[in-house]
Amino acid sequence: MFQSKGEIKLEYSLGLLKPDCLKRNLENWVMDKVLNFGLKVVMTKRLTFTPGLVDVFYPQCVGRDYYDGLCEHLCSGPSFVYIVRASDAINRLNVLTGFNDPALAAEGTIRSAGENIRCNLAHSSENFDQFFREAVVTFSKEEVIELIAVRK
Repeated sequence: MFQSKGEIKLEYSLGLLKPDCLKRNLENWVMDKVLNFGLKVVMTKRLTFTPGLVDVFYPQCVGRDYYDGLCEHLCSGPSFVYIVRASDAINRLNVLTGFNDPALAAEGTIRSAGENIRCNLAHSSENFDQFFREAVVTFSKEEVIELIAVRK
């Protein structure tokens, strides 16, 4: 978060489009929603998850009974990771992403188009620490620090 006198406070957040989103060809639909929500996309990357990367994104799930299924799903194909910048970016991207269970997600959110709690299309960082942890393993620490330092 950055703020100078008289300037709008900018934040960064990270979003993830999971393999089910890409398999259903919803990437452009989601990214249009992100842009129309006033979030500026500043970095993107396509990647395939490894179990180690799943552990970084979902440390709270390690050892849970559903972890193996989560890991299998995320490692099943390519994902698309993006970083956005905007005022209140973390909260705004979380609102747009919606509740993790598509059956309970508000209409119009990204996850409202998901199939079930595992295949819910997307993930977004809940706070700055999570954003930074996820961003530096997806991109590089140097790229993320440079991005944050630019503040444009």
